[in-house]
Amino acid sequence: MPTPTATPEPTLTATSTSIPSTTLRRGVNLGNMLEAPNEGEWGLVVQEEYFDLIQEAGFDFVRLPVRWNTHAGQEQPYTVDPAFFARVDEVVNWALERNLTVIVDFHHYEEMMWDPWSHKDRFLGIWRQVAEHYQKYPSNVLFELLNEPNDQLNASLWNQYLAEALAVVRETNPNRVVIVGPGTW
Repeated sequence: MPTPTATPEPTLTATSTSIPSTTLRRGVNLGNMLEAPNEGEWGLVVQEEYFDLIQEAGFDFVRLPVRWNTHAGQEQPYTVDPAFFARVDEVVNWALERNLTVIVDFHHYEEMMWDPWSHKDRFLGIWRQVAEHYQKYPSNVLFELLNEPNDQLNASLWNQYLAEALAVVRETNPNRVVIVGPGTW
């Protein structure tokens, strides 16, 4: 009996003359850890050994949901806590050491959903810091601007805000792959 041949799985590839090629095939979402208001509050803490297991299982990327807004000031320039940046760096570097692509996702900015007008400047200020902080990181660190815009941050408003956020990111990361999700969840 002939051995069946596997059909290649589709891949998501971003290509252009101005950006590096990034292929995402099999990924793991590291939810409920750095997206909790504070890591550990939801019973989970990112462990370095997770990245060995992810790599050994054949995954090539991780999505890292991060609740930046809980760790940033309320007033301009909305400074992100350096200790929190250091923790996110540690996790990102664990992935990179194993040749995994990392999607750094801005997650659970609930106030932005309820009152986007009052939080737009803060959202952009936090992204400015994140973009500057990771500008020298390799191209296999990707950004996801905001997880599941919803509620008052409707599709029309989200289209405006995402353009501004992308412009902020492009100031320091002109070639970084940026993932943008649609509005309404």
